[in-house]
Amino acid sequence: SFDKPVRFKASAKIDGHLAAVAGSLGPLGSNPGRGTIPVDLTIEAVGQLTAHLTGSLTDPVETPNANLMLEITPFSPKALVASIQPSQPIRTADPKALEKLSLKASIAASPESVSVTQGELLLDETKLTFSLQANQFDRPDLKFDLDLDRIDLNRYLPPQSDQGADTPPAGAGKQAGSPDKAPTESAPPDYTALRRLILDGRLKAKTLIIGKSSLTDLQLAVKAKDGRLRIDPFSLTAYQGSISGSSLIDVKGKVPASSVEMQIRDLQLAPLVRAQTGKNIIEGTTNATIDLQMVGDTPAAVKQSLGGTGELRITDGAIIGVDLAAMARNVKAAFGMGQPASGQRPRTDFTELLVPFAIQNGVVKTSPTSLKSPFLRLQATGSADLVK
Repeated sequence: SFDKPVRFKASAKIDGHLAAVAGSLGPLGSNPGRGTIPVDLTIEAVGQLTAHLTGSLTDPVETPNANLMLEITPFSPKALVASIQPSQPIRTADPKALEKLSLKASIAASPESVSVTQGELLLDETKLTFSLQANQFDRPDLKFDLDLDRIDLNRYLPPQSDQGADTPPAGAGKQAGSPDKAPTESAPPDYTALRRLILDGRLKAKTLIIGKSSLTDLQLAVKAKDGRLRIDPFSLTAYQGSISGSSLIDVKGKVPASSVEMQIRDLQLAPLVRAQTGKNIIEGTTNATIDLQMVGDTPAAVKQSLGGTGELRITDGAIIGVDLAAMARNVKAAFGMGQPASGQRPRTDFTELLVPFAIQNGVVKTSPTSLKSPFLRLQATGSADLVK
């Protein structure tokens, strides 16, 4: 009878792995295929993955719509992959990474659009809440909103012993005595998809650890329409300072044009340099402004067209390991080859290091760079050709 739910259960083996689906559909009512039909499904795969799908289908014959709640119960991605491909397990820098993943989301779908709301993804100790929306499938119109609490990306990298293991040595695969073949010209990039894309997205991350840097309060908004993709604003805090800015990629023409604006405020150099190099060589508070423009889609074209202006200002700082004021009196002590009476490393304190610069056609010019300290004043000008 269509006045009662239709219950079913089925299973199959796919490439030797068991998959099963069970649940109920309906009641279908007196006019099957029309009206609202309840859905309750449970899907199991490989003995590792279980997904529940509940909700309803509306008018599936004429104007189909679906309103469903998806729940994937916690499982181990590592164990799932190991059961499918035992010879190719997932290896991560942190052996405890990728051990727990779960997902919840509400899904509304029609032939014209799909939306995902109340999304919650839990990966190990990381929580991501999200919403997604897609319209006009023939011309993607996408929206997203992502909010991440904390993630350490270093945990998910391959172990140090694995990194570079698959990189062939230089010249591998080349027969002895065979001449080098001239590189073939590749087809120019096709930006049609990007020109058609409509995008409106936002991302927030409270804490993001990558490499040796810990970034907090990361925020960005991205929009795309009519071949113009813009990130504005972009901001984060790091090393007791902040970085903010915006960028634009314009592919309306045959060759993409890009621009970047960035501001750095009160960033502390000492912890930044120590984190990246393990050395204590400079101190100071950094402020900077950068405004760049470029055209092209190859590194050579970008460098040749690169232009813009900027200024780097470091205040209340010191160069560690060199005492410029002592150079005239004691060369050995100035470069740390002799030990000063105080027993401290030599250093040059300065009140301000200012580096204004301008870039035109890939040539960087400073005019002039200046260093101010209680004992000396230095000025220098120079240029660097990034193209050559």
